[in-house]
Amino acid sequence: GFQGFQAMKIALAADLVNPIEDIHETIEQTDSEKEVMSKVFRSNIRTLEDTLSIINEQRLNDAIEAILRARKVEFYGNGGSSVVALDAHHKFMRSGIQSAAYGDSHLQIMSASQLTANDTVVLISHSGTNKDILQVTDTAKENGATTIGITNYATSPLSKSVDIPLYTVSQETDYRSEALASRIAQLSIVDALYVNVMIAQKEKAQHALTKMRRAISIKRL
Repeated sequence: GFQGFQAMKIALAADLVNPIEDIHETIEQTDSEKEVMSKVFRSNIRTLEDTLSIINEQRLNDAIEAILRARKVEFYGNGGSSVVALDAHHKFMRSGIQSAAYGDSHLQIMSASQLTANDTVVLISHSGTNKDILQVTDTAKENGATTIGITNYATSPLSKSVDIPLYTVSQETDYRSEALASRIAQLSIVDALYVNVMIAQKEKAQHALTKMRRAISIKRL
């Protein structure tokens, strides 16, 4: 069921858990508040390290290029992933590239129906099996837009549907689902895309950033 060797490696990385680390991260009801905090932090750190270790550099470069050449970039996510989509829009507004974020499935598919081959859409789903996200992916592709997926599973329908899949790696622990930990990795992938885009078009990005800072300065005392 894997698309290739890289997809198999990613799936294996997601399934392998260091037993010692897993014991350390298991939260017990008897843990103090500081111990719980420490275990949550360690879980987040491991999620970031594991995700970084399986990032495919070529796909990352392809995603950056797709955003750079886009007339408009849109971010779609449902539930918890909608927060990541909104954060991405909040960042990319500073890049000078027109952006938007939608967390409602109706708005997503309406907007996707208006995309063109000059646009790029980033679809965020931990499971990669969300029916609404898969439907809007099809709509975006039918209209010629480049699709980038951020998901935790290399064999998920979203991974197989998008043009450029990017993966997170996270493990579930007691009292904390893997979807919760993966959000940290999703946000970090978005950050990496944003910073690379800002570097690649430094003058345009700086101009947009200056205009935005000037505009929001009136909000401060």
